[in-house]
Amino acid sequence: MSRLCWRTSKDLTAKNMELLSLYGIPQATPFQSERPIVLQGILSNFGPKGNLSHGAAPGIPVARNSETNPPSKIQTTTNASSPLSDSLGLAEPKFNINLTAYTNPWGRPQREGPAVRASALVAYGNYLLSQGQHVKAAQNVWPVLQNDLAYGGQYWNQAGFDLWDEVNGTSFFTTAVQHKALVERQNFAEALGQTCEGCSVAPELLCHLQGRALRALSNHKVLIDSFLSIYGANQGRIAGKAAAVGRYPEDVFHGRSPNAIRSYADGFISAVQECTPADGGLSEEYDRDTGVQVSAPDLTWSNAAFLTAFARRDGSVPPSWGSSAALKVPEKCTGASVKGSYAAAKPSW
Repeated sequence: MSRLCWRTSKDLTAKNMELLSLYGIPQATPFQSERPIVLQGILSNFGPKGNLSHGAAPGIPVARNSETNPPSKIQTTTNASSPLSDSLGLAEPKFNINLTAYTNPWGRPQREGPAVRASALVAYGNYLLSQGQHVKAAQNVWPVLQNDLAYGGQYWNQAGFDLWDEVNGTSFFTTAVQHKALVERQNFAEALGQTCEGCSVAPELLCHLQGRALRALSNHKVLIDSFLSIYGANQGRIAGKAAAVGRYPEDVFHGRSPNAIRSYADGFISAVQECTPADGGLSEEYDRDTGVQVSAPDLTWSNAAFLTAFARRDGSVPPSWGSSAALKVPEKCTGASVKGSYAAAKPSW
């Protein structure tokens, strides 16, 4: 395995340093050399001018610098593969980078999609409000967000595929991001003078989450330790400590290779660092035994995970999404939902 040779600040280009400042990303040793690399990696994956996003429509991010194994992903609400009136297109797992629908077989629906997308929209919408751009938030953000609000309130208690595209069932992650989205979207709706009927079921999601959360920490340790004996990259590491981890021990995707995204936390950063090449590029995975990067190269999510992790470590924390205003948990959990209504959004950019 090769360790990343962190370069000194004099090797950073003025353009990349300017980008870091523009996006409010702190610079701190010993990782300052990697920050502009991963930021540029993200920008390079945006169409139409990104040098790794050939064929992508304007403003569309490709998931990776790859057309196969598997094809690049995007997700949008503007070109669903079924009429928006029935809401099914909102949970499509992927779309072609020219904004046409991807209709080949895949794990669908992926119900975390509307929730994750909505949280990003709320963050942008709140920024617009802070800048006094209330009209833009109301005309361009709310119409798209409203559909995702309705979807979360209607389908939160129905099975779907997990974020790895493989298991059809219920997912702690999906329920957690749906709960977060419903809480923060309620606050955003109120700021715009709008209502959010679907947000009323947020206490039910919290009720279901509490039972699972009690086992989450224990599950985390068991999961991490399970990779110690099956990954050669973990040679010398001991139980209870950070390690190279994959999605799950039984995984067969690319030989059950460690996943770069899952490895960004605490001592896990060092595990990724050991297997990062000298050019700082981050692929989707690295080989379980040799540490050589495999699968999709220049993965947008891996780059974004790096920036997010180190922004938090450096004290750059986004505003609270409302979790401190604890919802009253129902005495008994139910599957209550609210039937949503949907309409095509027509932002006036």
